[in-house]
Amino acid sequence: MNINSNMSNNKCNKRARSSSPDDYKEQHAEYINLILEDSLNTSIFEKKNEQEKNKDFEIEQINVETLIDTDDLVEEMELKLYVGQEFQTWPDAEKFLNEYSLAKGFSIRRKRTETLVENGIKIIIPSPSITLAKHRKLNENMIEFINFCVSHGITNVRNIRNLLSGQFPGRNINQKCLHNAIQAAKKNLTIRQEFDASDMLQYLYTQKANDPRWFIEAKFDEPEHRLCGLIWMSPEQQHVWTRYHDIIFFDTTSRTNRYNMVACFFAAIDNCNRTRLVAVALLEDETEESFVWALEMINKATGNLVPRVVFTDSDPAMSNAISLIYPNSAHCLCLFHIDLNLKKNLRSKLTTKVFQEFRKDFFKCRNTLASAVFEVRWKNLKEKYSIISGYLNRQLDPLKAKWAICYINIQFTAGANSTQRVEKIQQLLDNEANYVRVQEYKDEIPSVGLENVTKRYFASIEKIVSDYLMAPMVIPICKQMQECFYYDAFILEITQWETIIKTHTEDDYSEGVREDHYELAKILFSDIMATITKSEIVEIWRIVVSCGAKSQYVILISDGSHRCTCNLLITHGYPCRHFYKVLRTSPNAKWHIGLISNRWYKDDKIISNSAIHQAPISLCSNTLDNEIISNTGSFDLGHITKIRGNELYTPDLQELNNNRIKYGRAHGMMKKVINLALATNSYEELIGMCQDFLVSKQEILGNQNRAEEVLNNVELNVANPVITVRKGRPAGRVKSAVEIQDKENRKSCLKSVDFNIQRNREIQSDSSRDNRKTCHNCGQKGHNRATCKSTG
Repeated sequence: MNINSNMSNNKCNKRARSSSPDDYKEQHAEYINLILEDSLNTSIFEKKNEQEKNKDFEIEQINVETLIDTDDLVEEMELKLYVGQEFQTWPDAEKFLNEYSLAKGFSIRRKRTETLVENGIKIIIPSPSITLAKHRKLNENMIEFINFCVSHGITNVRNIRNLLSGQFPGRNINQKCLHNAIQAAKKNLTIRQEFDASDMLQYLYTQKANDPRWFIEAKFDEPEHRLCGLIWMSPEQQHVWTRYHDIIFFDTTSRTNRYNMVACFFAAIDNCNRTRLVAVALLEDETEESFVWALEMINKATGNLVPRVVFTDSDPAMSNAISLIYPNSAHCLCLFHIDLNLKKNLRSKLTTKVFQEFRKDFFKCRNTLASAVFEVRWKNLKEKYSIISGYLNRQLDPLKAKWAICYINIQFTAGANSTQRVEKIQQLLDNEANYVRVQEYKDEIPSVGLENVTKRYFASIEKIVSDYLMAPMVIPICKQMQECFYYDAFILEITQWETIIKTHTEDDYSEGVREDHYELAKILFSDIMATITKSEIVEIWRIVVSCGAKSQYVILISDGSHRCTCNLLITHGYPCRHFYKVLRTSPNAKWHIGLISNRWYKDDKIISNSAIHQAPISLCSNTLDNEIISNTGSFDLGHITKIRGNELYTPDLQELNNNRIKYGRAHGMMKKVINLALATNSYEELIGMCQDFLVSKQEILGNQNRAEEVLNNVELNVANPVITVRKGRPAGRVKSAVEIQDKENRKSCLKSVDFNIQRNREIQSDSSRDNRKTCHNCGQKGHNRATCKSTG
């Protein structure tokens, strides 16, 4: 634009110097035209310039959009990997390879893979990439969600998995990774390890302050006031012990907590044949002194209610403690633990083949029904396997009366022969819940067959049983009624009882525990005859399995009782299938609710004592539906009562448990009274009446006030138990939610409780010339970790 203007000015100057006045007008007009032309050219040039700029900008936008579309297209295209492919950075290469491996079904690892291309690449068969370690990890969002759930009290794996599935649909969740993430989230919770004992006692005494019926007893180490023993029973557990203390299971589990304390569990069987936890104790060790203290506290809490049968493992210290505290109780050892100990201690001394032979000989000896024959076989067993006679004489011989069936088959055990009820309480509860649900579904489906046998042939008996017993116990009793049709009955002459004794001998069963075999005899005919006289016998029946050879013998007694060699009436507390077969065949056989042990009854039936008013029932097999009720003759069940012992749930115990009902009734009434006082504006009057009552009964509240004092001072006075570090690999214990799980930090975590470690390390550095042993637990000289008294 400047060049054109200069050229126009030059032309104008030349013309101006050579023109006349007339020409001036022409020149002036021409000059004006040139100016206008110049101005027009300038505007056209600027417009053209602006159009070119807009065009360039549009082209740039098109290029950008084209690049974006190209990137999307590349992402949408299938990932391809080829020899010679280049990447700008290593992260870009790793990102691409991760995406490629996820799509193709394999995984990659840096610095560990090499590709040989001489003969081409051999492609493996793709596997589900979700199972590979690279792709099964939980992403950051899922980890954050798990931390949120754990921090708000949701720690159940199943619940968190369901929440994750809803929060991240379509995302695979690996079970092991989920467990690890939950445990890692638990580490971030607030830690109060130095107050473990105080927190636990404070919680228990808070429960006692709310309900004075709680029983809590603690034992402390006096110099440092450390917790070394603790036992507690809730009001509900005390009620269960009072009601079902005839059979108690006592088992321990050691080294399953942070302080390696022994956890003791006491369990009973209720009238639904379910396992009920009745007491829990934490002990310092598994010595006789500790077990005696725990049993004494149980007596203190229950008012010296002694169990009739106690099941434990084969721990000698536990056996000695029970013989001291419960001298009149029958002590039975867990056969499961005995079998495990045999494998653990004797298999290495004997070869595998010889051990299998020994195990069969041992159970053959253990299953012997006659005590005299058992003693002979036991002596021969020790002589035959002399290499292990030391173990047999030391561990099993002193306790043989507690595990041999000939000594324990006269006790009511509810069919138990081990302490597995205690060790698998949670599993049993889950299985029972599933069984009840399946049974409910099954009852809704109409069926024909053995299910309807009891309703047709034992209608009156089933009605009484359903009225007196809980539903879970009705099922096994009705099962015995149903199975009676699998047997044939043959009456024998009473004068043949001596011949029966000679023929009914040992069967040498050695395949396992005799009680687990359904059709074997559990007691000899001679042992039954030793408890009754010939004049008391009404009839003797031989019961044989249809199309089989195994047989049992049923003896009808004049007082209405009966005995069978299957011994179900004694060990389980209800009549067997062999008796129901005789009941359908003989008019002299009578059924009464008293044949079923009253420990299976409902509570209200025991309190009302209505069983004595029930008439005995005699069934006639001539017709299908007629049942004859007989009220004649003596029917006091004296023989069974003598064997079972005195009544378990006495009126005094009923009144004791009735206090629990009174307590709940009083609470409900007080709620109504408070609501009424607020509605009638008489709250102050109610408070005054309550205050007067409390003052007049101050002595009764003494125990509660002492509990509150302990509650206020417990956190300041109680120290944690000493962490005892033992030799060998640590046991797989259940770790606390606040403990560090990984190996690197576990040791430092255990030491973090002791506040003097740093000071001890400084002392150790100052005494570097001291050649005495150094404790790896506290850092001091002169002792080792095994004898360390510091909190480790």
